[in-house]
Amino acid sequence: MSENKHINTPFISLLALGFVAIALFVTVTILPKGQRTRTQAGASGVQFSLNPVSETFVGVGDQKAFELVATFQNGSPTETVDYLKAEVSFPPSYVILPDASYVQTYFTSNPTNFTRIFRVDGPYASNTSGKIIVEVGAKTPGGGPATAITEGQSYSLRVARIVYQAAAQTTTPQYVTLSGISVVRWVGGTGPTPAAENIPVVVPTGVPAGSFAAARFQVSAGPTATPVPPTITAVPLPTVTPRPPTSTPVPPTLTPVPPTNTPVPPTLTPRPPTLTPVPPTLTPRPPTLTPVATNTPVPSVTPTPKPCTRKADGDANCDGSIDGIDYSIWLNSQCPSTRGAGQQCARVDADFNLDTNVDDTDYYIWFAHRYEAPATTPAP
Repeated sequence: MSENKHINTPFISLLALGFVAIALFVTVTILPKGQRTRTQAGASGVQFSLNPVSETFVGVGDQKAFELVATFQNGSPTETVDYLKAEVSFPPSYVILPDASYVQTYFTSNPTNFTRIFRVDGPYASNTSGKIIVEVGAKTPGGGPATAITEGQSYSLRVARIVYQAAAQTTTPQYVTLSGISVVRWVGGTGPTPAAENIPVVVPTGVPAGSFAAARFQVSAGPTATPVPPTITAVPLPTVTPRPPTSTPVPPTLTPVPPTNTPVPPTLTPRPPTLTPVPPTLTPRPPTLTPVATNTPVPSVTPTPKPCTRKADGDANCDGSIDGIDYSIWLNSQCPSTRGAGQQCARVDADFNLDTNVDDTDYYIWFAHRYEAPATTPAP
């Protein structure tokens, strides 16, 4: 009996390894590409900050840097961000972006950075509007930054570094504020319901109303220069000899003229007023009452679902807006025409031109219309 057990043990081990190999083959080759499904719990929220929270510029022309940081709460290494958009506002009367100075969005300290830059405003556009729009994303499914390094732990991601230059002195506190936040993750799965969503943004206490983060700053008068007294050379004044004026006084000649006034008494004729009383005439009018008909109940009407009117402009989830969620849907459901013969796309939510492919053409459609207001139909 012991001899038979010794012979069968290697056979059983080889059989188990065979099953494992088959399972790995199915997982790698059979599951469709681009259909990521999140298996771990996602981040419960993200909070933004502008660091430092308080800064003082030492005189006009001084430059200081502020960093935009996103801190994810309860994130996961398997959950990545597909899209991020933020608007940083500042008072251009007091600070500006220096010429040839651009916003930094790549940091070696980040394990992963956003590699697709949709929009990052430069000095001219920013100083004109007083706003910097930072819009970045991932180039490949799952290629964006993760929401955690260790499962369930908070993680801070450096998003942007902005250098400002003082333009005018102010002792009144001014603010750089953050608004217009959108952070999109891919949830995964298949079916008619798109599986991309915004991560909830946590607003800290004490920030100005309508913003998600703020940094306070002042611009001082700068270093005090040592005054240098001017050198004054005395210049002697010329000597002036006074000369008395020569004049002969002439007395005036006045001839008195007596006034002539003849009083004229006023003539007043009293006239008594004539008043004729007129009694008012009142004609009574009975009130007019209009009978009200009894309301007839109207049967309820089931509303017709709203059509997806902006599909051709890049609205993948048909919510009327073209934003980062639609980009995430496109990113994770790419299905180009180079796929194998007879293969169908797993989902076509992002097939905006209806050519049965989800490819770069659909991306360019989304890019051209993102955050564009819907066209209004003129009233007849």
